[in-house]
Amino acid sequence: MSRFRRFRMTGVIFAMTLMLILAWFSTSPMPVQAQARPTSVITLDGRRLFEVSEAGQFSAENRAADARLILKQVVRSTEPVKVEIVESNQLPVIQVNGRHLLTITQQDTPPGRTTQEQAQIWAQQITEAISQGQEERRLGYLWRAILFTVLSVLSAIALHLVLGWIWRSWFRRLVPKEANNPDTGAQPKGIELFLQLTLSLVRAGLWLGRVFKL
Repeated sequence: MSRFRRFRMTGVIFAMTLMLILAWFSTSPMPVQAQARPTSVITLDGRRLFEVSEAGQFSAENRAADARLILKQVVRSTEPVKVEIVESNQLPVIQVNGRHLLTITQQDTPPGRTTQEQAQIWAQQITEAISQGQEERRLGYLWRAILFTVLSVLSAIALHLVLGWIWRSWFRRLVPKEANNPDTGAQPKGIELFLQLTLSLVRAGLWLGRVFKL
């Protein structure tokens, strides 16, 4: 019997201890996990550059949208782009061609990096992205210009040949047969010369028009 009592007392003590532990965990304040700051991505021509956080009254999305708009306008220009870092209110500011792009805050920087270092990294990324975008646009424009020139020349050649066929086949039929030479059936030289002259003038106008369009 004594062994049974000791076993029962041990069970009661263990159960009470477990209940106290569970009660302590249920009443103790749980550590609050740090919430991730909202961020928004800045892109250029579909390429991801970096993310920005909210800063004061400006949300991350508003900052990113403003920066994307400025970069989109700048990359379309054929002029050289100047990306520089200036200081305003003791914070580095990235400017593009003198226009405010971003103010780098502490929320934008990872641990162990200063806002100035972050600004230099982002300024370099922006410079490279703009240069790449402008170069791609120059190449794209060049290929489009070449394609347009080739198509214009080919269409001019086709019209040149079609006009010759029209003059030989259709306009000649408009000349009365009575005007032809009764022996050879040839058209009078004056009419032949007139047809050749008008055909040459029309063809010359065609090629001049194509040249001025290029």
